[in-house]
Amino acid sequence: MTNKERRGIWAKHFEAHKASKQSIINWCKDNNVNVRQFYKWRRRLLSSTNKTPSATNHFIQAKMKPPIIPVNDLRLNCAAIIIKIGTAVIEVQQGFDEEALASVFRAVAKGC
Repeated sequence: MTNKERRGIWAKHFEAHKASKQSIINWCKDNNVNVRQFYKWRRRLLSSTNKTPSATNHFIQAKMKPPIIPVNDLRLNCAAIIIKIGTAVIEVQQGFDEEALASVFRAVAKGC
């Protein structure tokens, strides 16, 4: 079997897995596919195409609104909380909008 034929077979596996909406482990078990081989071929196809084998990358937009801070609460040099999730860095200033932060977390969670 040629490498091109193997790539075609694995691309079909990835499509079938995606359509099943199962976890990789459960799909591999149900379809008698070695989990390590699944990840190995997924990595190979990802590195050769620079995208997921079955879908393109998606951008997730979070709708933000500026925080409303009463004038008497404004302070210079406010302490901030910095949250790092993978390569994403979120800086939360005092007086932040909780709904906006929740939207950011939902967007980051969908992207992971």
